[in-house]
Amino acid sequence: MHSDSGQTTFSGFIFGLAIKVYFALQFHVDPDCSSKGLLMSEEQKEEQRTWAWHIADCMKVYQVTGMHDFAQHIDLSRLKPATGIAARLPRSCFFNDLILDMKRHHKLPPSCLLKLFVSPELLKLHSRLVSIFSIIPRDNILFPIQPSLDGQLSSKDDLFRRFHAQLAPLSKSSQMDILMNSEQFFVATSLLHRPRLHLLAILTPQACTPQIRAELLYSYTHLFHALHHYITLEQFIYANTQFEPTSASPKLFNPDVTGWPTALTMFEAATTLWLLACKMKSGWRDLLPQVQPLEQLALHLESLCVIICRLENDLRAGGDTATLITPLAQCLQGMHLESENVRVQGGVVVPDAVIGLTVFCLEEEGGLELRAVRTDAEALAYVGLLGFRVLGGIELRGNGDAEWRRWWEKVKQDGWTGELGSPVDS
Repeated sequence: MHSDSGQTTFSGFIFGLAIKVYFALQFHVDPDCSSKGLLMSEEQKEEQRTWAWHIADCMKVYQVTGMHDFAQHIDLSRLKPATGIAARLPRSCFFNDLILDMKRHHKLPPSCLLKLFVSPELLKLHSRLVSIFSIIPRDNILFPIQPSLDGQLSSKDDLFRRFHAQLAPLSKSSQMDILMNSEQFFVATSLLHRPRLHLLAILTPQACTPQIRAELLYSYTHLFHALHHYITLEQFIYANTQFEPTSASPKLFNPDVTGWPTALTMFEAATTLWLLACKMKSGWRDLLPQVQPLEQLALHLESLCVIICRLENDLRAGGDTATLITPLAQCLQGMHLESENVRVQGGVVVPDAVIGLTVFCLEEEGGLELRAVRTDAEALAYVGLLGFRVLGGIELRGNGDAEWRRWWEKVKQDGWTGELGSPVDS
């Protein structure tokens, strides 16, 4: 059970008990769909509806980050939209609900290669992403800027000026709403497309049919634009955060603008950078548009590594206790080292290691000593590395990783033949 500090507490346990009481009292049901609503004024209905969206949002954050799961379920489609300051909550809930379903979809590899690209489930997920994106007001998200007609991406300075102009006049709560929408859009886009890009590390272009190459190009293009935009956004936030008191003009954000869950999004971005820099077969570099040089990919990895390591150091508060994001920080440091290793052809190989979490509980009989009850808990990440290893030996522990690893090996051995997704039987 974990708190916003990334340290161990009983907050999750207490929240779980509160949820059980909340559902037992039927407070999760929209007042207009309950007989209790007949006895309530419109103000009381709106208050209960606002609480329902707040509770739903908290539950989705707990589930998406992997902190806690619940047997209870709030049907978002049966809750009427909230108003006032809570009006943002439905968008956040819908985004997190979609991300959660994407995590579940990628928990295990598909039954065949075809379903990595086309399946009823993937079509529904894509349709939901488009639907959520369409209901966000244009001024409530930092839209990814498409490349210019000559194929050039917007410069970091141009994006910094655009972000500042949109965010500076707003209240802190409005800024947080926009940053959250932008972050959730990137996560959903990445989880939709990134699993396919692992094929760039498994198969050469010559081993793929033209149809497969076109599908990979489509996923790469969508994810690369979103990735470029998100990395620039995180660099902008870091550069405009007031980490230390100073007599100079205050910066745009306070340090609490970035909480530990943001590390999961940074790790998702870093994984794509690492795939392109360290794992992608060389033949793809000439086929994929706007692939940045290895040096630039390594610099992006380094910038994310610096941000996550600073965040983890802040969570440690000078102590030695590991936090929830320690496995991600350690793995990201390995990714950055591997990118440098590839760039200089250093040939560094590390011993096999599995990075995960250890779960503790208090001793019985009212003791204050902690006892490890699990030493093999899954690291908190959206979908992790899907069976890949960093520096040839480091795994990020995740349920389904062993299945994904065997699946990639089979793809590597069998290759592709015929139409989209037809594997050669072993």
